[in-house]
Amino acid sequence: MSDNRLRTAKLTGYIEAMIAGGNFAAGDRLPPLRKLADQFHLTPSTARRSLQELCERDILEFRHGSGTYVKPRGKTHNVSCNISVILFEKNFRSSYCSYAMQGFQCMAAEYGWQLHLLFHPYEQLKQNYDDSIFQNRDALVFLGCYDTYDLSYLPKHLPGVGLEMHSSLDGQFSTVTLDPFHAAAIASEHFRSLGIRHVKIISADMPVHRIRTRLFQMEWGREHEVIDSRNFCKCKIVPNCGYLFVSGTHHEAYAQEYFRKHKKHLADNPAVLSIDGKSLITPDFQPANTIAIDWPSAGEAAAEECLRRLNSRGSAARRIYISPKLHLHQK
Repeated sequence: MSDNRLRTAKLTGYIEAMIAGGNFAAGDRLPPLRKLADQFHLTPSTARRSLQELCERDILEFRHGSGTYVKPRGKTHNVSCNISVILFEKNFRSSYCSYAMQGFQCMAAEYGWQLHLLFHPYEQLKQNYDDSIFQNRDALVFLGCYDTYDLSYLPKHLPGVGLEMHSSLDGQFSTVTLDPFHAAAIASEHFRSLGIRHVKIISADMPVHRIRTRLFQMEWGREHEVIDSRNFCKCKIVPNCGYLFVSGTHHEAYAQEYFRKHKKHLADNPAVLSIDGKSLITPDFQPANTIAIDWPSAGEAAAEECLRRLNSRGSAARRIYISPKLHLHQK
């Protein structure tokens, strides 16, 4: 597939994911064509063809003299289950959740589920909690690292699935996330191939990130140090040293600052790695050498696990790991 076709597919995939994740709601007007073209490094005519493709699939509609709008979805008939799906607030920079939602939504349509999307920042979920949003529901699905905060108040009778969560919350939630064992092995092999002997691990506070840090330390078994992401902004990238960001969000913050100062991409240095792959799907992110999973496939896995737990009431929660791949930035 040509580079132009890849970028076109990235644009259509992005719009579909943003619709699935609620960032573009039914009736919303999309950003101007030129802005979308610039974001994805396309000519306006090529970007227009991408939007036309989505119009032909009845996802978007052109309104002459007005712009491009999201078409309302058809109602789900013969609903088999009602599922509450909790996502981070509508935030284009958390788009990996929207890509996961895209995969989850496809499976939900196949299963005849009615999805109820709720948008809550991590720290505000409890204060916004209302029993009514979980009444007449059959399961709970969390997309994001919600296990960092207290979720003990959630209704215990509902089975749950958490994407990017690590804690099962005493067996209530199955968890689906990037395989941290495989990620540690990939990162270690990459650093060894570069002749790196010392690695700086840029840590993060969430459970899913802490386990990535610990497993890499065990797998690497050589000289290393752990640096809190809040302090890493003061550090300099030095030769003959490896850098592993266990959070793609923290990598992005540093990469933006690095580019501002040096006018070159942090990813030009192959000894700098991140884990999670947000840079592959979020158009405004800096490029990265990243260990990533396919987020729509992760959403499908979450839906399949939700189905299993619905069909086997009282079944035990499981921890499901998705095997990642290494994606190196091409200058």
